[in-house]
Amino acid sequence: MKFKLTYKAYGAFAVLIEWPSRIDARILEDILSFKTKLEGVKSTNIVTITHTYQAVLVTYTPKNFNFEVQVAWLQDLYAMAQEIRESLKRIWRIPVCYDTSLGIDLETLSRIKGLTIAEVVAKHTAPVYTIYFIGFLPGFLYLGGLDEGLALPRKPTPRLKIEPGAVAIGGKQTGVYPSQSPGGWHIIGSSPVCFFDATKRIPCFAQAGDAIQFFEVSLKTYHSIKVLAKAGVYQIENKLIDQQVYGVPISGALDRTAALVANTLLGNPADAAVIEFTMFGPKLQFEVDTTIAITGGKLSATLDGIALENNQHYTVAKGAILSFGRFSSGCRAYLGVKGGFKTELILGSRSMYPGITSTSYLKKGAILKINGFISSSSRVFSRVKVDESYLSDVALEVYKGPEFEALSSIEKEQLFAQSYTVSKYNNRMGYQVEELLPNNLKSIITSPVLPGTVQLTASGQLIILMRDCQTTGGYPRVLQ
Repeated sequence: MKFKLTYKAYGAFAVLIEWPSRIDARILEDILSFKTKLEGVKSTNIVTITHTYQAVLVTYTPKNFNFEVQVAWLQDLYAMAQEIRESLKRIWRIPVCYDTSLGIDLETLSRIKGLTIAEVVAKHTAPVYTIYFIGFLPGFLYLGGLDEGLALPRKPTPRLKIEPGAVAIGGKQTGVYPSQSPGGWHIIGSSPVCFFDATKRIPCFAQAGDAIQFFEVSLKTYHSIKVLAKAGVYQIENKLIDQQVYGVPISGALDRTAALVANTLLGNPADAAVIEFTMFGPKLQFEVDTTIAITGGKLSATLDGIALENNQHYTVAKGAILSFGRFSSGCRAYLGVKGGFKTELILGSRSMYPGITSTSYLKKGAILKINGFISSSSRVFSRVKVDESYLSDVALEVYKGPEFEALSSIEKEQLFAQSYTVSKYNNRMGYQVEELLPNNLKSIITSPVLPGTVQLTASGQLIILMRDCQTTGGYPRVLQ
């Protein structure tokens, strides 16, 4: 079955392809068919392909990107897409404890719906849910098939911290938070099993098209299973029923310009691993000779007490100590070394991320592997001309987001008329701003997002997504 699709520009180098906005198994099959076809095409300029209930987001390299040309190519590809081939699919039985100590919104939801807690649990465990896609967080399974009697709009303002394993309802969707994160869904229970393990060849046990069925366990059984799951010995019951793929974020340096400058100064590959500091830096002792460069924010760096400047490379002798003082400008600084830092390589990346790497930040006493290196013949650039005006520029260039036109003319005017202040609620996943934008927008069906997406919640909260942001979201995307 073919659907009438819409094609929208998403920022500068991405195309958003939308199916009818509903949760529908026929749409899922059509999307998976098209995605399979798209992934099978030999195209060097496609970077990522992400799908949700009713959309596919394709991002491209900037080189030779032309929106009209890409849309015409995608339309032709969809027109000849074949039906998705039959694949082996499984149904997974997931234990859930619905104790109110874990399901912190369960009593509120039951009261709103006029149901007893037992009735809520019965309605939630009865369906066999279809996994439509994996997004938001690594291993977050988006499920279709929720009993309409349990549907409840997302919270107007998301919680800042939801614990791993939280089983939740958001709109007509249900799912399990695989790791700690912010979120706007209603928590009705918790599952003790692990949904994502980056150390495994297949990090997430399930895939789009598989099915999930929840079953209730007691609080005692919940804790027993959690011990087994943590030890890696709990086996999830399943039977045969006939990477962005797992919701992994883009991640990487927040200030890509500064990271690139550091690697360019050192003659490194553009994606060589660097250290990112926020507001203050570490004290590091080098155990080998090497070459370094510091870029980004000004952090009063010294090498054995001698002041260093940004955007230059310096030779470092074994035993030397690199220290940092107070920031004089900017927010984040970067340290590069010749050859890059040799952190653990997981899913093709050396970036740290909670729930994927063994740690998400550097700790005192940590040892970072680097190549011992000083050579006059190595390709090291002594100077790179850097325009650092972006570090102090308060204006951000933006594109219209997919839901921008849903704003009223007054809301659009207010959006651009005021200045915004970064709130204390900011991290590598997203920045909230203090100023609110009252609006009448409704939550959208969960759809693709990218770093740079600006979401607008029902409470008027603007959230600017950053490099560690989720791959999907349900708040309207007003800017990119």
